[in-house]
Amino acid sequence: MKMTEQEKKSIKYNFKRIISGDILGEDFFFKQFKLHILLVVLMLFFINNKYSLSNKLLEMEYLKKNLIYVSDKNLDLLTELVPYSRLSKIEKLLEFKKMKFSYKIQIYELHK
Repeated sequence: MKMTEQEKKSIKYNFKRIISGDILGEDFFFKQFKLHILLVVLMLFFINNKYSLSNKLLEMEYLKKNLIYVSDKNLDLLTELVPYSRLSKIEKLLEFKKMKFSYKIQIYELHK
């Protein structure tokens, strides 16, 4: 059984030929050159997108840690300021500075 020239070419796609780069000289690769360029560009976009995503995830982790730190600091500050904001403390401070201040407590009643 005789092999045609086309069959011989298809058999010649062996591992050695692929590794050496001889396969890139075939007509198939020259005809599909635009497709190969498109694939390379798409791969570059994919790599860039993945890198950008990983940077944004790292930034989110940093901001979460920073938020926890700031909220703890805020809580500490609030607990420190609560005694100074009580009404009795304010009244004593006003008396000390000899200022007059009157306030009215409104009582709300609920009726059915």
